[in-house]
Amino acid sequence: MVAGREAEESVYVAELYLTPIYSQNTTEPTPLWFLQLLGGPSVGLNILTKATYAMDQWAVHAEVLHY
Repeated sequence: MVAGREAEESVYVAELYLTPIYSQNTTEPTPLWFLQLLGGPSVGLNILTKATYAMDQWAVHAEVLHY
């Protein structure tokens, strides 16, 4: 099913149903210091957002702002 067009390419949307494999652990948990930074005092988060803004990578800054 085509949902739209972006930059002359079709954007497809489909629902995926996958069976989880519990015997394989492919991801690592989020580091505790990062979770504390996001949920802790706003000063640390402000420092992180300013540091990511200073980088020339908008995707990193947007990801931090997302959380």
